[in-house]
Amino acid sequence: MDPATVAAPKPPPPPIEGVPGEGLAGIWFGRLEVAQISLRLLFRIDRDQEGDFSGTIDSLDQGAMGLKLSRIRFEDNSVRLRLNRPPAAFEGTLSPDGSEIVGHWKQSGQSTPLTIKRQRKAPE
Repeated sequence: MDPATVAAPKPPPPPIEGVPGEGLAGIWFGRLEVAQISLRLLFRIDRDQEGDFSGTIDSLDQGAMGLKLSRIRFEDNSVRLRLNRPPAAFEGTLSPDGSEIVGHWKQSGQSTPLTIKRQRKAPE
């Protein structure tokens, strides 16, 4: 194998497109950029008949699937998602067209910008 090919930088991943929608329930996808690492996060949020939310997060690149959200708050386009294990949170604001949530991922005393975008279906 040609060493130049191996050492060539990877092209940046394609941008994530969001689809408009209403409310918080749905599939949300984003990339958390920490130092030189990009982690793909997939949020699945459901709402039951009583209006209560439940959901999970998949950290696709770490193989951590189905991490249960311990708290979900949605009021006046303000979104707060919390995890107990690992202890982490995402806080952001839903866009007027409902296609994205712009905010910050908070974990281990660090706050990192994160935008998640509504998807029609989970990425493969």
